[in-house]
Amino acid sequence: GRDDDDDSLQSIPEPGEHLGPAAFRAKLLSSEQSAVLLLDVRNAFEFEVGHFAGARKAEIRTMAEWAKWVEEAPGLLDEARAKDVLMYCTGGVRCEKASRYLRARGARRVYQLDGGLHRYLEAYPSDAGETFLGRAFVFDARENDYYSAYYSSCENGSGDDDDVAAKGDHQPSWIDNAGGAVVGACSDCGRPWDRHAGRNVCSVCAALTLVCPDCARTEHEHYCSSHAHLRGAYKYFIDASTIDDLDAQADRLEAHLTSSDRAARSANVRRALRNQLARVRQRRRDLAENDTLSVYDGPPRCRSCGRADCSGHCWGFWKAGVASSSSTVTATAPGDNTQQTLVAELPGGASQ
Repeated sequence: GRDDDDDSLQSIPEPGEHLGPAAFRAKLLSSEQSAVLLLDVRNAFEFEVGHFAGARKAEIRTMAEWAKWVEEAPGLLDEARAKDVLMYCTGGVRCEKASRYLRARGARRVYQLDGGLHRYLEAYPSDAGETFLGRAFVFDARENDYYSAYYSSCENGSGDDDDVAAKGDHQPSWIDNAGGAVVGACSDCGRPWDRHAGRNVCSVCAALTLVCPDCARTEHEHYCSSHAHLRGAYKYFIDASTIDDLDAQADRLEAHLTSSDRAARSANVRRALRNQLARVRQRRRDLAENDTLSVYDGPPRCRSCGRADCSGHCWGFWKAGVASSSSTVTATAPGDNTQQTLVAELPGGASQ
């Protein structure tokens, strides 16, 4: 995605060898898959809609997490030292930093896609569906408009790609994946889905999350892959919860706090879970003591701006003059008058 700065990686010399699209493709096609470690160092929301066949997703949100992931991922360093390493990102900057670290840790045959994925797909658009599976995420309004056009067609009773005129003939095939296999899935129902929208973001960290139109119309909360384990425990829109629902959330949050999982041992995660538990308990007290409070029973709202009719242009780099955005760390959550810093405290936030 948009590439992150981490000065500690800049001091490591000798980045990987740059391969242009033709050379990178030739190496992909000529190498036995078992002899290559193919790494995707983009954002998770980019990987989820499309990636090279056989690619391994780097479980990081920013490049500051790269070294920790490399050191802790089981067998990764041994594999990188024994194989040819091919890596790619959106524009090339992340690979410049990531390859340096692998070289410093003993990986000798490290290659990176010069210019990033978009340059490759511009050179080989017909590779979509062959070496590259799915479609490419784009960091401009086309991505959100692509979803909105399909959503509108569903509202009109169609849901057929042929009716999505707004997607437009101007779209390269590697963006709209015309006729290609969908590699993504709705995070709520599991339906094959590969369209992102600014209003469909994780309830925990506000990262873009794949949500199909049916679930967008019915589900108040969504969860990215990093926070799927908090489904039912961590809710952003707690004003839509009854007292019984709040009790259940509190029980689940307490269970996560006492868990022995590695993520639960993180000081930042534990602090965020404790803050959320305090919100839930306060909301329960308010409901029990104030007869004028009611439980929200309207349609799902946008996590970023709070509007039920949001088009998705309020999020991050699609932000269009909306005051409240998920790219802003501090936000007031519904059902709570205190300020929350959820994106900063829980890992998984999108790199913008």
